[in-house]
Amino acid sequence: MNVPDEYMYQAINGGTLIGRTEPDRHSKYSWWQVYWFEDKALAVVFDEENGAICAEEVLTTEALSSYVDDVDAALDVLEHIRNGDYHK
Repeated sequence: MNVPDEYMYQAINGGTLIGRTEPDRHSKYSWWQVYWFEDKALAVVFDEENGAICAEEVLTTEALSSYVDDVDAALDVLEHIRNGDYHK
């Protein structure tokens, strides 16, 4: 599900980064960053020329592996957020 640009920028500026992929030549040097914002995981695609391009909601834990390189680390951050013991 795509999200509006305004909401995407709110997530980037006010959310918590929980994971990302590294850019490489296969992705044409674009990458994903996943933010936890308003009880939702939002995956934002970035590229070197344009910055943030678009975002979509990550609806399942299984889908998270498409948007982050280290799923276990992302899930660990989420657990700490949900427990209230994670600080930016």
